[in-house]
Amino acid sequence: MKANLNDSIIWTKRGVSVIWDASELAKLGTMAKALSLRQWFRWKAEGWPEREDNFTGKDGRTIIVAGLDAAIDSMTPETATEWMQSKLLPAIREFQAEVANGGQEAALIFWMVNRRRFEHRRADDSVIWKSAPGYGGETIPISHCIWNGAQSDIARIVPTGYTDQEHGIGIFLQRVS
Repeated sequence: MKANLNDSIIWTKRGVSVIWDASELAKLGTMAKALSLRQWFRWKAEGWPEREDNFTGKDGRTIIVAGLDAAIDSMTPETATEWMQSKLLPAIREFQAEVANGGQEAALIFWMVNRRRFEHRRADDSVIWKSAPGYGGETIPISHCIWNGAQSDIARIVPTGYTDQEHGIGIFLQRVS
């Protein structure tokens, strides 16, 4: 994992992030514009037609998607991992290419509300998601599923003055390859 992003707002303008702090996310604009995961996939199925009402943020180029955590919790860890690698990751790449002009002109943010279910494993520099209760402590290699294993390029977003400096408000990657 790279050094923390402190005063940077780059994560609000480009790249792919997971944010767990709702109050920080709300600073981007109305949360009413957040798309459900189902709406985001429907937008993809339609070929990503230009829809300014889907965007929020100070520059109007941020897409917030809610519900990924609920979706992966509805599956076994193995099924969730396979689904994210075979369906979600290609959709993220397509979003970057079709909507974000290679990832540089729009930010994609997945809002996942429970920070305590994320863990940074320093041994292999990966980020895991702790599966829902009932799966015996199994984990999902979320940095491999969302960021295609680019964990050495992801950065923790920690605004200056934020009280939880260890965990921050989320995780950011400039571009998924």
